[in-house]
This record gives sequence, structure tokens and C-alpha cells, in this order.
Amino acid sequence: MSRRSVILLLLTVTIVVAAPTGSAFAISEADDQTVPSIHERTTGLTTPDETGFYATEDTATGFISGRISDAENNDIAAAGIEIINTQTGETAATTTAGSDGSYLVEVEADQEYQVDAEAEGYENGSTTVNVAENTTTTANIILQQKELQSGYISGDIVDTDDNPIPSAEVTVVSIQTGETAATTTAGSDGSYLIEVEADQEYQVDAEAEGYENGSTTVNVAENTTTTADVVLTEADDATEQVEISTDISGPVTPGNEVTVTVTLTNTGSATADAGALEVTVPEEFSVVGVTGDGTNQPDRFYLDSLSPDDSVTTTYTFKTPQNASPGIVGVNVTGSLQFADGSRSASTTANIEVSDGGTADVAVSADTPKTVRPGDEVAATITLTNTGNMTADAAGLEVAIPGELSLIEVAGDGENQPDRFYLTPISPGESVTTTYTFEAPKDASTGTVSFDVTGTLTANDESRSASTTADIEITDTGLPTEPGEPEFIDVLQVIDAYNTGGPYNGVNVQFIDVLEVISAYNAG
Repeated sequence: MSRRSVILLLLTVTIVVAAPTGSAFAISEADDQTVPSIHERTTGLTTPDETGFYATEDTATGFISGRISDAENNDIAAAGIEIINTQTGETAATTTAGSDGSYLVEVEADQEYQVDAEAEGYENGSTTVNVAENTTTTANIILQQKELQSGYISGDIVDTDDNPIPSAEVTVVSIQTGETAATTTAGSDGSYLIEVEADQEYQVDAEAEGYENGSTTVNVAENTTTTADVVLTEADDATEQVEISTDISGPVTPGNEVTVTVTLTNTGSATADAGALEVTVPEEFSVVGVTGDGTNQPDRFYLDSLSPDDSVTTTYTFKTPQNASPGIVGVNVTGSLQFADGSRSASTTANIEVSDGGTADVAVSADTPKTVRPGDEVAATITLTNTGNMTADAAGLEVAIPGELSLIEVAGDGENQPDRFYLTPISPGESVTTTYTFEAPKDASTGTVSFDVTGTLTANDESRSASTTADIEITDTGLPTEPGEPEFIDVLQVIDAYNTGGPYNGVNVQFIDVLEVISAYNAG
């Protein structure tokens, strides 16, 4: 039998169907696509009848295009555009100008249209055009910027006894936008005057040291002055003007460090002239360092002045001894602020967990191909995982190479030595992979070859290990991929196995396998 070449062809046929005028047609949806609305996209199509068909009509169309700009010839992006048929008074189309102010709409031809444009901050504009069939008519519109009309807000900031509060801070916020419209400071008599945009509603906020914040709401008309007096209530002489909190970096193991961040907050209404932190260091800990905005002294950490609602953070770093016992250790912290009328303080306790030394437990797994043919190479991927809660200082892999296989190479993040493959340190939860490449000799006997893999992690001079066994079957079955090896019947059987998803000679055939077998057949 003469050799024959195998040729795979793929033929795609595209069928285009044109619908003549007056005919009807329907479009169905594919499983993974949505058919666009032809009625929405195409001028001249009626709405579908009860059967779902569209009937075409002979409707002539034209286009209106143009640009929306201001008096300085600057583009007005996102301007709203409405096209109105002057004969019917109905809206023929709407659109939005692009970033360059341009627009384009399709309308019915032989009609007169009014083009209206509007944009925030501008007076509305319009123009009228006649649209002919199959032509584009230009309709540029220039919008005039609105003139800002203003009004005024004035008033007095006073206390509950109607006494003026000098230097009160006044903030005016637009109710519509939520943005600050203006800010000012009241005069020595507590009065203020602010100019704002007219025809708006505003919230007037006032604050002053020693008083609770106050506000009122007003509507401002054009060219008028609206009165907005704000009465502030004197702040209570609260006993709780200080808050303190702590944040711990986490559990600590013997011989290691842990940080406690202390936050001191002025919750009063007056500025504190100074502050201080006192920390009771337990016997189980020693202080390594203190960092923050202040001065550290043996008895306490001194802080600078602190305004109302402001906070200051200070970080204490502690270290546990190597022989520390597991358990909860409490660190007592007291923060104080010095005010004009006296000192206020607050206390809290930071409970730090001292855990045991932890472990660097280990898990090992091997991923190998199920079969290898005599004379071929096979790669085994070994994964070593630190399942403990401590970083392993060192790690290693030992692979018992069976006599049926010879080692070609070892690849991975580490160093190969005759006794084992040494790995880099592995953090808790992390894994490292190493690939061993073996070769089965051409005269290898068929059968299952097993080899043992042992992974070891070392932390704090303590080692943990885990083992697994990998199995590889040496088999003479497989695909005929050498030149001259496959017969034509082999080619057909390999193609059939690929098409049906079944095995060929114990191998699940992939598309690349088909190409290799065909290539080997043609090269024979």
C-alpha cells in the first residue's frame, strides 16, 4: 500500500440574505448572543407584528450634524440635544454631544427641524434647519454662559445670653450640592457677611472654642441680604475629655517582640496644653523602644498640646524572654491631658497573648505522570509546604531514586547535593516546588516503579518531616510518534480516538498527539 498524506480541512460558509423592499423577515437569537433591536437601529422599519416579523418601508432619511460651543468657541461636552419636527411638534431624535461638542443624528428627509441645545451653566440655544434626502445638514449652536446672580447672608454669632462670640468660624454649605460655598470669620462683635450664588438654599454652620457647634438654614434670593443668626451653646465642663485605646500587633512567642500602639484622643471642647502616657511594664516584658510625637522619660512619655477631636499615637515595643510562659499578659496604660481648668485622664489595659514556641509542620506531595515508555524521560514535581505557624530556617528533600530510573536533573529554588536538595527558608502557609527529571532506560522492564520522597523543615533547632511515595508505570504502550513507526491504520485509529474521546493504546489522545502521529507517518 502506498503512503498517503492526511489533510485536515476546515470550511466555513457564510450565507448573506438580502430582504427586498416590501418583504418581511425575522431574526432569532443565538444561545450566547442577544439580537440588537432592528427597529431601534434602522430608520424605515415598522414595529413587529404578532408573528415577530418586521416589514420594510420606503422612508427617505437625511442627517443633522453640528457642534455645540460657547461664545469663545470652546467645545461644550455632554450638551443635551433635542430635534423637533416643526410640522408636527414631535421630538424626532435626542442625543448628547461628544467630548468635542459634536453630534450627528439621522431623521426623516424633506422636513424642517428645530435643533435645541442645553448645558449646565449656559442659556439654552436653538436653530432651525431643512433636511434633504441623503444629505447632511449642519446645525451649529453657540450657547451663552449664564450670568451668576448673587445674594448675601449676614448675621451674628452669639451665645445663649445674646453675647457676641468674636472670631467664630462660619461655613456656608449649599444644600443642593453639599459643597462649601464660602467661609469667613466673625468679627469682634460676632457679625459676618458672605456673598453667595442666589436662588439657592444654604446651611450656615458656626463653631467656636468652648461652645457646641451650631447651624441654621436659609434661602437666598437675588440681590437681597438674608439674615442668619446662629446661637452657640457653651460646652459642658465634661469630666470625660480624654479617650485612650490600644492596638496590639498580635500574639508573641518567647524571645520575640510585640508592639502596642496607644492612641490618646482629646474628646473635650478645649485645647489641652500638654499630655502624658504612663505604661506599667509587666515582669514578663522588657521595653525595647518608644516612638511618637513627644519626649520619653523613665516615668512617662510626655506629649505636646492637643486640640479638640485630635489624636496622638505612641508605639511601645516590648520583648518577651526565651523562657516566657504561655498566657495572657496585661499592660496597663493611663493617658492624661492638662487643660486650663485641670487634668483629665483615662486608662485601659492591653492584653497580649504569649503563645508557645510554635511549630514548622510540614506536608509533602508528589505529582508525576502515570506512565513512561522505555527510553523516555519523566518529570516528578515535589511540593513541600510549611503547615505550621513559624518560619522554617532550613528545608530539604530526600528522594530515594529507584534502580529502574536514572536521575537527569533537579530544578528548583535551592541547591542540589549528593545526599539531598537543600531549600530556602519557607514561611508559614507557603510552599516550594522542586522538579526531578528521570529517564527510563530503553531496556527497562515494564511495571510499576515506586520511590519515596521525604521533606524536612527546621525551626528553632527542631526538625519536622513528612514522607510520601510516588508511583510511575513503565509501559510499552503509547502513541507511535517515531518516523516510520505508525501505519495508516494507526493514523486513522488515533484520529478516531481523539474525535470520540476514547483512549488509544492506553493513552488519552490530545490534538497535539494527532499532529505528531500524522507527522511521523508522513516522515516514514
